[in-house]
Amino acid sequence: RTQRPTRKTEFTEQGLLGRGKHLYLRRTGSNVTAEVRDCEPVSRHKPSVDVMMNCAAKIFEDRCLGVVMTGMGRDGADGCGAIRLRGGYVLGQDESSSDVYGMNKVAFTEGHVDRQFSLDRLPELLTRQANNMFARDSARRLEATK
Repeated sequence: RTQRPTRKTEFTEQGLLGRGKHLYLRRTGSNVTAEVRDCEPVSRHKPSVDVMMNCAAKIFEDRCLGVVMTGMGRDGADGCGAIRLRGGYVLGQDESSSDVYGMNKVAFTEGHVDRQFSLDRLPELLTRQANNMFARDSARRLEATK
């Protein structure tokens, strides 16, 4: 059962700012708003990584870059699958650098991780993949103008 929104999110030029039931975020050049809703747990989790990743996959589609890291249970595995289903890319922390190889293991064994990483390589891999995705989108936009 979904309840009325408990917090409104807006993107502003001032940056991240919380006031009462409003959360303001900065996003240049966009008029974007979102609502944070209180709902039932998903897979016994609240908040749920699956909910967040599913939402991101729907919004960003093949421009979505997901990361699943150490944690217990399977929360996030279905969200990683949703990201890949829409053409996004998912990084999963490897067993050797994880405190608990749980969430990331489930996502990996279910085939929802494009590449596993050691924690010390995450900044490099995030940067590389984000640049690849940006270059692909730029090439698409350029091609669309021809």
